[in-house]
Amino acid sequence: MKTFLLITASITALYNSLNPSGLSEAMAFYELYPDSAEGKLALQRLASLLHVNDTEIFSSLINPLHQLQGGTKGWTEQEIQAIESLANHLPNHRLKGYAIQSEEEVLALASEEIDLGKALIFSQMRAAALGKEETLLHVRTYSALLDLMALQILAYLPERATPLQKIQATNRLIFEQMRFRFPPQSIYAEQIDLYTFLPSV
Repeated sequence: MKTFLLITASITALYNSLNPSGLSEAMAFYELYPDSAEGKLALQRLASLLHVNDTEIFSSLINPLHQLQGGTKGWTEQEIQAIESLANHLPNHRLKGYAIQSEEEVLALASEEIDLGKALIFSQMRAAALGKEETLLHVRTYSALLDLMALQILAYLPERATPLQKIQATNRLIFEQMRFRFPPQSIYAEQIDLYTFLPSV
């Protein structure tokens, strides 16, 4: 009985230490303790942060949320579709540029209809020399990663967030959670100023 109480107390303490706005943290905790009261609370928190009622969709988010810090290798069609569904309310999904199928289509759009994220991904795919289907899969995968990043940033933000709060939330995700840094050995290292090496801007 004493051991059980100690384990329960440890789980509670771990739950209380979670970032209240962290998507990947809530998912990881639920994976570890799905049958505990705290595990169920973590699942409820995840549902609240993503504004969804059907928690079954989270089974398709386990791998992507874990990889939020490590790229998009190995995402399945089901996982990509789950993120696309969750992110359907994002403003860029209403742009004509979100539905493009090639870089040529990007160039034909009016500037206000271009989805910059997708346009940049298509431009990077040009050098990869992939087939059309493989290119589209890569574009959808990386676009889903951008959507997942946007959903995490939104989870960090309060209602009616100020521009400064949006910048801080973006910095928090990119520099603290995803741990992006300017590579010191880059060929551009001698051409940049000291402030580039700050952990956030």
